[in-house]
Amino acid sequence: MAEKPSTSRVCVHCQKPTETLYKTYSSFIRMTECELCKRPVDSYVECDNVLVVIDLALQYPSAYRHILYNKGISHFPRLLTILLFCGAYEKWIENRTDQLQIFDLEWRFYLCLIESGLEMLGFVLLALCLEYCMNGSLKRTDFVAKSTVAGFYGRVCVVLSIIFRLYSESSYRILMHLFLFLSHYQICRALHPTLTAVVPALFVLTTTLTTHFLAGTIRELLVPL
Repeated sequence: MAEKPSTSRVCVHCQKPTETLYKTYSSFIRMTECELCKRPVDSYVECDNVLVVIDLALQYPSAYRHILYNKGISHFPRLLTILLFCGAYEKWIENRTDQLQIFDLEWRFYLCLIESGLEMLGFVLLALCLEYCMNGSLKRTDFVAKSTVAGFYGRVCVVLSIIFRLYSESSYRILMHLFLFLSHYQICRALHPTLTAVVPALFVLTTTLTTHFLAGTIRELLVPL
């Protein structure tokens, strides 16, 4: 019995659209072979989620394609909330000073939460602009928006920075910025496979600098209030 077809599913190696990822028989499943590259379209369906997360951390393009196209992003509101607060906490703890009173610290956290949300919103809007320039329509608005937000998943590493007190280390900050850059780069390439390797890199770099500057400026304008 064949798996339920889905027009959005692709081969994780060459990104050719496919109807099924595998076929189910009485006692086993058989992976579908890609018509173009002759490889299993998505071997991740046999893997545990931990292995997928490891490949995501290693920045394997096939892992990103598996998540975006073949598995999908589930529980998006929960993911969005977690990423917003992780980003806000990281910014808050970087700018925290001992001279501030408890009420000032609380207010600054709310400002960092606004900054975190504005960065994500700006990234999504620019990603939709790229989508429109590439395809001439916004039929994939929901898909592109969710995929772009998922690119911020590296923010959850703030938990490790708290446990091991890494937030004050410049090497940790550089590594996290690099990780987020690579994550957005891989997602941009997955969304637009026809682009050359340079274009997604320039887009992510420009978008990151622009959203960070604008969100930071708005936060500073709100500080005196």
